[in-house]
Amino acid sequence: MLLGIVGAVVAGVMNAHSTKGQRAGGDAPAFAAAPFATAPATQGVVLASAEAPLPAAPGVPQAVDLVRRSIDQLALFETISAKIRFHGNLVGHSLSGTGQYLQSGHAPIRVRMELKTPVGDDVCTLQQIGDGNALWIRRTMPGSVRLGHVDVARVLAAREARRAAAPPAPGAPTKELAIGGLPLLVDGVRRSFDLQTVQPATVGAKVPAYKVSGMLNAAMLAQLLPEQKPPAEPGQPPNLKALPVQAPTHVELYIGADDLFPYKLDFKRIVDGKTSLDEAETMYSVEFYDVQRNIALDPVQFVYQPGETVPTDDTDVFISRQ
Repeated sequence: MLLGIVGAVVAGVMNAHSTKGQRAGGDAPAFAAAPFATAPATQGVVLASAEAPLPAAPGVPQAVDLVRRSIDQLALFETISAKIRFHGNLVGHSLSGTGQYLQSGHAPIRVRMELKTPVGDDVCTLQQIGDGNALWIRRTMPGSVRLGHVDVARVLAAREARRAAAPPAPGAPTKELAIGGLPLLVDGVRRSFDLQTVQPATVGAKVPAYKVSGMLNAAMLAQLLPEQKPPAEPGQPPNLKALPVQAPTHVELYIGADDLFPYKLDFKRIVDGKTSLDEAETMYSVEFYDVQRNIALDPVQFVYQPGETVPTDDTDVFISRQ
């Protein structure tokens, strides 16, 4: 899943590294390809409670049941406001930054996300603003500004059509947030990973939490490793080294013990000779903090005015890279 913790930002920042010093107005950065867990293609996310409930284990909740309850809890909030910390380590590039995330409504979900990451003396930014119908993506890098427009209805229709034929392809967390908010992102993790363990933990400023851990499930491995179909013999692990370089093998999701909020996502990968999750390297990490729920948010924050900047229609590219 995921080309970088912020998907397009990581690809854009890499491009900034390679193009820094070019004249302003040069070629715009390529739209980022970003594999990561994709959730169901619905305008309003199908709540996990619609599925048969799983029995809770004594003391510590069962992993899948806990994630389902988190998704259901997110659906109760009319608005969410949070700050973001993110870190990515991909193809030799280590990137960190901060941002702001706003979410409002349910069907459709409206979102506004702004991320910033320093690159040398410069700052690269990603801004995504969606009103449920149109999604605007603005990337600012040294010497260039790129504005993209995405038809949300077409994206969702394409996802729904593909779901009937095959498991959803991985897509970037930034895309999940932009199209369906936090419920879509968390449900994508649930659908793409075999979530098995739950451990008591803390996150952020010592917030009591549960750490839910898991590995890419069989359906996603089959999609990412088509040459290994049919699956390996029982007891034979898949060849994880053959996964795309940007694809994690494991996930750790930190869910608040008291409020079931998904505070942190760590995407990890087993590399060269390593065999256990404890030895996995963190590829991408995103954390939500200073979270506020059901506060008044100005609807204007979810409306984008492009001004004189000429946008590029990125709908087809967005669909092709889901």
